[in-house]
This record gives sequence, C-alpha cells and structure tokens, in this order.
Amino acid sequence: MSQVVTLRASLRERAGKGAARAVRRAGQVPAVVYGDKKAPVMIAIDPSAIFDLSLQLSFSAVLSLVLLTPTIR
Repeated sequence: MSQVVTLRASLRERAGKGAARAVRRAGQVPAVVYGDKKAPVMIAIDPSAIFDLSLQLSFSAVLSLVLLTPTIR
C-alpha cells in the first residue's frame, strides 16, 4: 500500500518561463498540479521539503498538498 505524505506549497499567480525563473531565484521550486478534470494549479515548493521527502519515501507514495494560501477546490 502507498504511503500518504503531506507536502506544503504556496500558490503562485503567474505562469510561464519568466515566472518560473523568478520563483527559482526566490529559492523555491516551481510546480504545476494537474488532474481531476480541473484547471492546472501553479504552486511553489520549498526545496528542503522536497529533499526531506526524498529521504523518507519508498517506491510510490500519494502526496497530500497543504496550500499556505487560501484553498482551491
């Protein structure tokens, strides 16, 4: 059975190459959440959180995103 792991992220408003580069310059990792027949949601993740997850994850896992800004449904 897959692990369920919580990951904190913040919403980002702009899309595109320039916006992603600005997120990287701010020390964050840009990402996009797709699926559930909804519009894509652009997020930014702290790189230390991703590193910590890589140390504790097994082969497969289910990520639960906790947004630090208002929740999107």
